[in-house]
Formats: sequence, C-alpha cells, structure tokens
Amino acid sequence: MERKEEEKEKELHDEFYKIAGISRETVWIQRSPPESGAPDLEVLCIETKDPSMTYREFATSIYPRAVKFRQYPKRGVWYRFCRSATTTK
Repeated sequence: MERKEEEKEKELHDEFYKIAGISRETVWIQRSPPESGAPDLEVLCIETKDPSMTYREFATSIYPRAVKFRQYPKRGVWYRFCRSATTTK
C-alpha cells in the first residue's frame, strides 16, 4: 500500500474512533506453534466512555473500519467493549 493510502486509512480510522468515543485500543497476539495448525489467539481491548454508543456506531456506521469490524464475528473473532477504568459518571 502506498504511503498516501496508508495515511488516508489511518485518518479514517482515527476519525471513526473519535466519533465512536474510543479512547484507547490495545491488541494482544499469542502466536500458536506453526506445526499445531491452531490459529493465533488475538485479544482486542477497546476502552470507551459509553460502550453501548460505541457498539451502536460499529453496528451502523458506513466507515470502512466499522464495516471491516462487522466481519469479525463471521470469522469467529470475539470482542468485548468495556467502560474505561478512568471514566467517572
């Protein structure tokens, strides 16, 4: 991918995350031994002030990141939205 395309993709990603109220995203990957045939374990942690609003944005938005995200359950990927520990009501 060309640098300009990467920059545009990151810009759209960041813009959508701002709209969705995401303050932080962390990904952990545990690689499986190649000979095992098992898939890698990937854990995605998304921090947000309002998990229900964030989930609604992912479910209904036409932003490319949201559309891509909606494909994850079809591939057997699990995710969970959690209220940020630093958020107070």
